[in-house]
Amino acid sequence: MTEQFIPYEEALALKKLGFDEPCLMCYIDEDNKNYLYLTLEDIEQELEHNNFKKNSDFNNSITAPLWQQAFDWFKKEHNLHGNPQSSGMDAWFEIYTEFECISEHNGFLTYAESRLECLRKLIKIKK
Repeated sequence: MTEQFIPYEEALALKKLGFDEPCLMCYIDEDNKNYLYLTLEDIEQELEHNNFKKNSDFNNSITAPLWQQAFDWFKKEHNLHGNPQSSGMDAWFEIYTEFECISEHNGFLTYAESRLECLRKLIKIKK
């Protein structure tokens, strides 16, 4: 199920861009390891079991958006439409504004690779 959520590095980049939407999961960075938890109750349970340092807090948590949630956020907040595609053995992505296609990239082997590169390109455009 974790593959349904964007990776930690991209979630961190989205947070820096202002992403502040409710998410089903979040990442907790503890001792330079990124843990993915389903709910805040899961995190609280881990804290109770001393799997985290007692001085840990939720300030270092980063929401983990679903892929579609991240793409929808770029569309809503920045009028950028990321469109990863696949057909047979080919995968690619396109990025549109309201009026034009501003980026197209071909040559990915899988849809997952295309989706990740499309998200990275959207992040790069907004940085």
